[in-house]
Amino acid sequence: MAAQHAVAGDLAFALRFAPRAAKRLNRHVGPLFWYDVTHTSLGCLIDSDYDMTASIMAELASRYRRNQENLLKLVSDLTDKQIAWTPNKTTPSVGFHVWHLARWADYLQELINGRGSQLWEAEGLATQWNMETKSLGYAQTGMEMDEKSALALRIPEKGILLDYARRSFAAAQHAVEKIEDDQFFAVYECFHGENWHDGHIGPIVMTWMTHDNRHLGMIECLIGLQGQSGSADA
Repeated sequence: MAAQHAVAGDLAFALRFAPRAAKRLNRHVGPLFWYDVTHTSLGCLIDSDYDMTASIMAELASRYRRNQENLLKLVSDLTDKQIAWTPNKTTPSVGFHVWHLARWADYLQELINGRGSQLWEAEGLATQWNMETKSLGYAQTGMEMDEKSALALRIPEKGILLDYARRSFAAAQHAVEKIEDDQFFAVYECFHGENWHDGHIGPIVMTWMTHDNRHLGMIECLIGLQGQSGSADA
């Protein structure tokens, strides 16, 4: 059902902007997807209560917020030991994934709100947490970190880690909520040498959501391997 709602959301977006944005959708999500949306019966997946006139960005903002709320709920009852646990020498801990997602949320809200608004940088958290910044990957987010560095990362205790996660998630959620439908393809300056989707903010938010869900699944697996039950969306 979750997958059906995701497809329904994509279809609603396509129909909402068609045909004006057809060429842009080809560019950002691929011509095959656009063909599938406009030439098949995916409409049957749309919830009968789905409002086709509703704001697309408001829907994306809601789903983005829900992902992060699910994450916080999933890890809220874990102990510090469970958050730090790893099954082998190549798999990062739950704590790494939480930190990584918090960093990407902080980076997204800076992209929308403007350079210098990251909590991570403003509060000097890398220094406070005794992290070696050169080993933290792209933009100090954990992206492209090697396995050895990821496993050696000094994740702070649960309360401190989740405090940063909650605040960075909240900042990113508020930033995304400000974007209107007609700004979906608005261009925002990308920092740190990367040019995500040519700066188009709508596709950037969608990419962040996909990324968050991937890591949420990894966290579920790590929790399951420790004998815990539950799902992020159950």
